[in-house]
Amino acid sequence: MAPRLVHKSAVETPDGLRTEYNTPTPYLAGTVTYDLNGRMHVFGYAELGGTTVRLDEPPQPGDVVSFWYTQL
Repeated sequence: MAPRLVHKSAVETPDGLRTEYNTPTPYLAGTVTYDLNGRMHVFGYAELGGTTVRLDEPPQPGDVVSFWYTQL
């Protein structure tokens, strides 16, 4: 299957403490952006590889974290 752009919710639920989140499927390095409550962010996070992304600030309970990325 060829890589494709997807928009998926984070696997984990924000708790105000967690900063590492996972995409449901592996991403192509260098293609991730994340949405927090519908707002796209291009800074404030780091791709750790595989499915893991570390955010600079922990989202709060009730926040919605999702990712745009090229799925492998």
